[in-house]
Amino acid sequence: MRTIADLENLSSSHNLEKYVGFYYEYYESMAYPGKILKSLVHLELHDGKAFYSRTEKLQPVGSSNRGPRIIMLGQMLFLGQKLFLIDYESFSKAEICLTVMHPETKTVVENIHGLRVGSPGGGVNSPRGRNVI
Repeated sequence: MRTIADLENLSSSHNLEKYVGFYYEYYESMAYPGKILKSLVHLELHDGKAFYSRTEKLQPVGSSNRGPRIIMLGQMLFLGQKLFLIDYESFSKAEICLTVMHPETKTVVENIHGLRVGSPGGGVNSPRGRNVI
């Protein structure tokens, strides 16, 4: 009988090595509809498993004030030719997201498109979904 422990094999490095690196990610904010966020994503391998961090820097447009920096930490799984990224907000631990990405089948990965589902922090309780590039 298969169990949740089988998920460990889905994050093994042999399927994910070509995705290791830094990416910019663009998506509409879940907490502030209409605002486009740009974040830096770092995909890496540790002990044969795929992990990543996503850093978001929130700064109002036209403002010289630096907004907060938010770091999401997570694990990446590869299943059915899709990447599944599961992460949580590392400071408050009040937010969790699942992102499903449909990678290109080329040898060199330039763009990855997908969908993010989560429940944002900051008092917003309803789950949201957003396209991700």
